[in-house]
Amino acid sequence: MISAIVFDYDGTLMDTYPLMTRLMVRLCASRNLRVEEEWIYRLLKDSADTCFRTVSGLLGETPESLKAEFHVLETGTEEEVRPVEGMDRVIERIRGRIPWFVLTHRRTDTIRGLEALGDSPADMITGDMGYPRKPDPAGLLALMEKWHTDRGDRVLMVGDRPLDVECGLRAGTRTCLVDREGYFPRQACTFRVRSGLELLPILDMEIIAGEDPACEGDLHA
Repeated sequence: MISAIVFDYDGTLMDTYPLMTRLMVRLCASRNLRVEEEWIYRLLKDSADTCFRTVSGLLGETPESLKAEFHVLETGTEEEVRPVEGMDRVIERIRGRIPWFVLTHRRTDTIRGLEALGDSPADMITGDMGYPRKPDPAGLLALMEKWHTDRGDRVLMVGDRPLDVECGLRAGTRTCLVDREGYFPRQACTFRVRSGLELLPILDMEIIAGEDPACEGDLHA
């Protein structure tokens, strides 16, 4: 039975990649560098850092300066960010049953759109809190310790990239890879889905069908 879920943000809960891709293409165009959207998208799916390092190398800039300008362009784009298909229904399904969390490399001030999910996470670990980046499990382990779960096999780490899954594996949790494009067919994981809609029957099996008053209290603030 799953008693807590930890979600990645970009590409897992919120469909930010299309917007991020367009902004990166726009940054490149402003410097007379033409790039294909699909290429930028694939870089972002590896990681945002990979994308900034690769593009900044082509431009002869530092990743930090490119990232700073990118975040300026992102400001005011909140209305363009929507949940990944079905993730609003996932949050609706688990609301009031188990706590859910966010573990992301993003800074807290760049997270947007979670209100569209209809609920708020019980807690978040963000990129400005000083934890090592995934796949290092330090942030995930900190959440598990804070919320008093010593049963990693009852925690589900959900992400759209191998580094999210590897983070969960290192922390001893179960894992779910949201692989919409089928980019990572060889990545080992407990569950593999293409959208939040495909996660719903897993939740029905692992949470709702397994609800038992004797299990309550395993997680608490």
